[in-house]
Amino acid sequence: MEEKKFPIVITAALPAGGTGKTPFIRVYGEWKARQGYKVAMLDFDHQCSLTEL
Repeated sequence: MEEKKFPIVITAALPAGGTGKTPFIRVYGEWKARQGYKVAMLDFDHQCSLTEL
């Protein structure tokens, strides 16, 4: 029987601005991608900082 693999979801959500959410998600996502994981980073912030990187 094949083992089922479920996705891991990590969310950075804080109401305050300037807390380092975008840099954390960017660095963590790049790190996991280099380890061979498939990574999708979604930016729902109105500033879209992650999208512009």
